[in-house]
Amino acid sequence: MAYMHRQEAEQAFHKLCAEEDELNREIGELLAGNVETQKNEKTLLEIRDAVVLLEDEAAHLKRTLGFSAELADSVSGKIRHLDSAKHIVEECLQRIEDVLDLSFCTEGVRLAMENEEYEVAAMHVNRFLKMDKSGLLNSADDMQQRSSLKESLSLLQEAQHKLETIINVRFEEALNTADVANVERLFKIFPLLNLHAVGLKKFCTYLCSNISDKAQSLLETARSSIKEANRKDLSTSFFVELITKFVETVAHAVETYEPLVETYYGSGYLFHFVEYIQSECDRQGVKMVEEFVRFRQFSERAKQIRNFARRSTKSTSTSLHSVYIIRVPSFHLRKMLLKLPYISGLIHWSWKHCSSK
Repeated sequence: MAYMHRQEAEQAFHKLCAEEDELNREIGELLAGNVETQKNEKTLLEIRDAVVLLEDEAAHLKRTLGFSAELADSVSGKIRHLDSAKHIVEECLQRIEDVLDLSFCTEGVRLAMENEEYEVAAMHVNRFLKMDKSGLLNSADDMQQRSSLKESLSLLQEAQHKLETIINVRFEEALNTADVANVERLFKIFPLLNLHAVGLKKFCTYLCSNISDKAQSLLETARSSIKEANRKDLSTSFFVELITKFVETVAHAVETYEPLVETYYGSGYLFHFVEYIQSECDRQGVKMVEEFVRFRQFSERAKQIRNFARRSTKSTSTSLHSVYIIRVPSFHLRKMLLKLPYISGLIHWSWKHCSSK
């Protein structure tokens, strides 16, 4: 090892100290410029810890959801099994109820028909019509029971056809004897036999016949009044009053029997009920308006006015105008024309009343 003089050693020492100071200064500068990097590093370390924790919790949640799904599948399977069993039990109970009802209906129909209690018999038949016949026969345990069920079903079907015939005949008899109470009573029986359309048509035919009779009676009254009184003596509102009475008659029929139709036939048949009545109302209303037009000589008046209009284009003669005024007095013409809005209003009211039903 070479020997170093004291002076050389001191110089080497001072040089090393200078280098150390320079390195410390550089390290300090580096550390002072990387404060933000340290912060980011700390944040990333915290995020890493949070992600690790989240991963553990997600794995735990996955295990929990898997267990819940398996449990739900198990419960769902049991519920489906219970629903299936419940459906089978309900079918069995319904079959038992139908068998008991069949026996009850069979005996009830027999007694009701013997006592001519047609409403009661119709209710038994209605219950029979709602039964599942094929299901009843399939539920029979042996041939003897199946034969007994067939016999009961055959008896009820026979009673149904017999009751339909009796109700139709009795309804016609009630119409012929004008027995209103019996007509309404039998009208309620038709829907119990699933004869809604038949019953409604028969009843509406009866009501339309009454409306027609009332209209004819009013027209006959009008014609007799025309014969007995001078045409000029009759009030200009005579036919307005006549049409008013007719419209009130129709409205009364709709108001009276609408609840009956809705209760026993269902709201779905109200349209058909009003349609029947409205068609008859239209027919009779046209007859009354035609009588009014004929009586007030609207065609003659209109012809005279057309002739006057044609002549007025050719001549403005005062004498011609005076002759026309004498033939068609404006006072009477105005009074007749003023009644037309009343008649139109009555027709509109009748249409609106029926539409609201």
